[in-house]
Amino acid sequence: MSLPRHRIICEYLNNNINLLKNKKILIFAAERGIKKWLDNRNIKYKTADLYEKADLKIDITDINLKDNSYDVVFCNHVLEHVDNYRKAIEELNRIIATNGVLICSVPIDITLKETMETKNKETKEERKNK
Repeated sequence: MSLPRHRIICEYLNNNINLLKNKKILIFAAERGIKKWLDNRNIKYKTADLYEKADLKIDITDINLKDNSYDVVFCNHVLEHVDNYRKAIEELNRIIATNGVLICSVPIDITLKETMETKNKETKEERKNK
């Protein structure tokens, strides 16, 4: 039940498991494939989401957490749904500990020569149902 984006991250983590050992981990919009991989290795983590059930209810553009509060943060296919992704990246950078790791991906269209930026026109309900 995993998607290619999950398998890519899990393969990377298989080869870099030390990134997660004894680390404080936060996952935004936690996906089943990533959670299952972590659970199978008894790696502890917290989940964060604005709409879905999660350990922490957090708006990624206004994260109510202390600076440097997590060693590893996952943000997989989230930023393309955020109105102000630059603010979200600033917030992610703020909460990641010095020498911490951000594992982040967004959809990519390799046929485009330039990054396409548009205002997110999804409603909150449409985002929630993705």
